[in-house]
Amino acid sequence: MSALTRGTMRVTRVKLTPEQIAERRREAEKILGRRLPPRPTQSNVPK
Repeated sequence: MSALTRGTMRVTRVKLTPEQIAERRREAEKILGRRLPPRPTQSNVPK
């Protein structure tokens, strides 16, 4: 049994700055080798 299955895992949400979000998107696009679609905003999310 691995250490990950032994206990309760906790998730912590962290608020990223717009600069951090942009940097993570660039890193993901570089790894995937393609552009990611634009991130949905509150105004264009279907209800």
